[in-house]
Amino acid sequence: MNSRDASKFLACFAPEYKDSLVPAELASQRIKQELARDLAPSCRVLERKIIPGPDQAGVEQSFQLEGIIAGKKRSYREKEKLILKRGRAGWEIVSGSSLYAILAGRGLEEDAIQEVMARRVKALKTRDLKLFESLIDPEYDFRGKDLKKLLAEMADNFRNYDSIILELDRPKVSFQGERAELVQGYRMKAIYRGQTLEFNDTEKLELRKTAQGWKISKGL
Repeated sequence: MNSRDASKFLACFAPEYKDSLVPAELASQRIKQELARDLAPSCRVLERKIIPGPDQAGVEQSFQLEGIIAGKKRSYREKEKLILKRGRAGWEIVSGSSLYAILAGRGLEEDAIQEVMARRVKALKTRDLKLFESLIDPEYDFRGKDLKKLLAEMADNFRNYDSIILELDRPKVSFQGERAELVQGYRMKAIYRGQTLEFNDTEKLELRKTAQGWKISKGL
């Protein structure tokens, strides 16, 4: 990867390798674009453990990836668990590559989710129920609360609170197919009938990728 040779990088993966978020053809195209940049990202393996086997092997490793990725300067420090199988041409990765996922466009999905979070902050600040509704999965279901109940609760909050200000830390996002789990710290300051209330905590949200983009499906 550090030699910016996309063909050799992609040759490390089995022909049937699939990323959970991006179709194979698009993933290959994006990886080639990323490694062709003048300021291509660089990767450093921090730790590696190999679990050998006759026809299948595992590799657990952590890595640091930095550079311009998906149009932005980004930095990742991650762990991955690779599964490799022995093919006709030698060992090939068949699953588990976080590095592949990042180069294939995971950053674009992270940006889209961050935009959902920014719009949520705006919806609370402006007490805009329609904007808030646009961020929620129609199939929302969490602790016995569906979309209808959630919107009724938020409408009541918007009526009764004079102000709701939410500040969010940078989230940690993990993906599993068309679902994502987001963990982030937050600070909320609300004014209720003249009384100031302050909260400082961590939340875990689940989002689902729909035809209209990422929507919050659990956790509120």
